[in-house]
Amino acid sequence: MNAIEKTPLPQDSAFRAMAESALIFLLFFIFAGWPPPDVNEAHYLTKAKHYWDPQWCQGDLFLESGEAHLFFYWTFGWLTLLLPLPAVAWIGRLVTWVSLAWAWRRLSYLLIPRPWMSVLTANLFLFFQSGFHMAGEWVVGGVEAKGLAYVFVLLALGDLVQHRWRRPWILLGIAASLHVLVGGWSWIAAMMAWLGCGRSRAPLIRRRARAATEETGACETNPACFDERPMLPAMIVGILLALPGLIAGLMLSHGVDAQTLRNANIIYVYHRLGHHLVFHRFPYWFMFRHGLLLLVWVGISVLTPCRSSKAGGGISNPSGADLRTWRQRPLRGFVGGAVLIALIGILIDQSLLYHLDTAASLLKYYWYRLSDVFLPVGVALGIATLIHRWWHTRAGTARWVLVASMLVSGGYLAWWNLDRRSDMRPAADIQMLPSWPDDPARTQQKYESWKKVCRWIRDHTPPDAVFVTPRHQQTFKWYAERAEVFSWKDVPQDPESVVQWWQRQRWLYPHRVVRWGFAALGEDRLVSLARHYGATHIVVDRDRSVRELMLPRIYPPIDSINPAYAVYRVPPETDPESDPDPDPDSETVP
Repeated sequence: MNAIEKTPLPQDSAFRAMAESALIFLLFFIFAGWPPPDVNEAHYLTKAKHYWDPQWCQGDLFLESGEAHLFFYWTFGWLTLLLPLPAVAWIGRLVTWVSLAWAWRRLSYLLIPRPWMSVLTANLFLFFQSGFHMAGEWVVGGVEAKGLAYVFVLLALGDLVQHRWRRPWILLGIAASLHVLVGGWSWIAAMMAWLGCGRSRAPLIRRRARAATEETGACETNPACFDERPMLPAMIVGILLALPGLIAGLMLSHGVDAQTLRNANIIYVYHRLGHHLVFHRFPYWFMFRHGLLLLVWVGISVLTPCRSSKAGGGISNPSGADLRTWRQRPLRGFVGGAVLIALIGILIDQSLLYHLDTAASLLKYYWYRLSDVFLPVGVALGIATLIHRWWHTRAGTARWVLVASMLVSGGYLAWWNLDRRSDMRPAADIQMLPSWPDDPARTQQKYESWKKVCRWIRDHTPPDAVFVTPRHQQTFKWYAERAEVFSWKDVPQDPESVVQWWQRQRWLYPHRVVRWGFAALGEDRLVSLARHYGATHIVVDRDRSVRELMLPRIYPPIDSINPAYAVYRVPPETDPESDPDPDPDSETVP
């Protein structure tokens, strides 16, 4: 037995646990602590606010569409009644990041019980997750349902690595109630981890007879090693806890006819979210780097095998190194399950290239989400395990790996922070508002002009006003607090609303409008469409408009200047038959 196997597990302390969690939180803050709204905050928090106050932005298609995250709205959305949206965003971020930091530190220390190593593993996770994802999934960022769901998944993993198989199903049930796909896929990955743990796994239905085996040694009498109680009762509780998320997801498609469902699936998967859902559309570089990360994880797993204890071996002693390595089994089974789910998604994508209807009905479930998150988890914790294993046997190599890990992950975080500081606009505005990398002053002026027009609209138009807005934005509701006819970011979740959303996009934003602005439609057509969708005002991006509209302009007023945006009032309807002709393709998807 080598030196490290003779070294007992160090005693943890509450102070060090809090200090490490605080440092991990600080890493998260440095990584994602930018002005709200973040990429999805304008999407999720406006939806949550409308859920609790249906009069707010009444008439907005997205806000009035089906609710996919009811449990998140119930537990968190009520804050929007008491506080402005930016304050709610910061509260949600702090709650999520603190919880993630605590859950991460717990998981990391259970696997690598070296003081402060959890801070390094958290930094490595940020590096691998943000730099090696394949389908665009992220964990540390703005507040939304999936961030909180991942907290419970990490807590469940902390129990799994201790071979405690009952509570994880309850925790994963809560995760599924917050975000049904995060919790649901994690449930499947946990089942794969359970299957891969052999004789050390807990029974499903009935307690098995106690018998000393080479696999478990004396752990059969040591509750610190594993739990032999049946899992089924806990699984039933977990399923019951998951019902709010599961029922909300199922109700989105309830009563929808087959043709509408088909159209919605194709729109959702191939027209709107292909960058998350369709493998053959991912950039080759994204595929390559994620595949490289998979090879690294496999290599680390080979170098740090999960040894079984022999009769009378170290696993009978909870302080032995065999118990530490034994804890790796459920984690590796979980990560392997996440990778297997992604591989099944790739197989579906590649085998159904000429059957888009069937492929869309399956690919909409985000098959690559879990691999994007937990393959980086496996590599980050695997590198720390490698350092821990080699510390006394290959001290020089272990120190080189430690120094390289600190330099790479720390350097990446510093670069990320400095690069992000070059553009202090909220991420939601960076993603969609026009920008000029060679002219940051013009970029900032565009952003300030956008906020200026939105605030004027909030202060000078009726609360029930509905706006046709520029396609290249996603924060109108956040700043202006008014309904809009269409937003590219705000794709609904229920099939009927998805089809309506797509029709609005096709009618209001054909290629000529994207290129030359609303003036390319002509005033008659634009006004007719605006009336058709109940819009009372039109916001025009002057930088993209070939000319000023010949409509009543209400902004900028005479005493104000805004060279980037103008607001027009939709004239009152005089001809009840002036709505646009029905779209001949309104029931099909091109």
